[in-house]
This record gives sequence, structure tokens and C-alpha cells, in this order.
Amino acid sequence: MSRKRTLSDETKISGTDKTLIDFWNWGFSDLLSNSLRRVFAEFLVGSALDSLNQSRIELDAYDLIYRGKKIEVKSAAYV
Repeated sequence: MSRKRTLSDETKISGTDKTLIDFWNWGFSDLLSNSLRRVFAEFLVGSALDSLNQSRIELDAYDLIYRGKKIEVKSAAYV
């Protein structure tokens, strides 16, 4: 599966007066939700390793590549 291009937060959503940042703020601003907490963990690890050079693919076989190694990030929390 190929990595997709990254869209700008100001990309217009066809047929509306909204942008992608409007959608992201509406649907994905709660970083403590179960579905976003794991993605946020991947982002934090990728940031620490400077491995965010490719867009994330949902349900891929791995989350990040660091120095040629595939990394699967796991997250658990008690909130």
C-alpha cells in the first residue's frame, strides 16, 4: 500500500464553506478518546524519533520506520 499525500489544513471541502481544519477540530480534537489516544501515541513516538516523514496508514502492518526498522506503537491508559 502506498503512502498518501498530506493535505493542507486549509483545503476546502467540496460543497461546503468548510476546510479540513474545521473537520479535524470537530471530529478529532479529543486526544483522550480511545480511538485517538493510540494515534497520538504513534505521533509522540514518531516525533521523538524524527520518523514522521510519511503519512499514517490505518491498520498498516507497522506504525513507523526508524533506521530501517519497522515499529509498532502500543498505548494503554487509565483516564
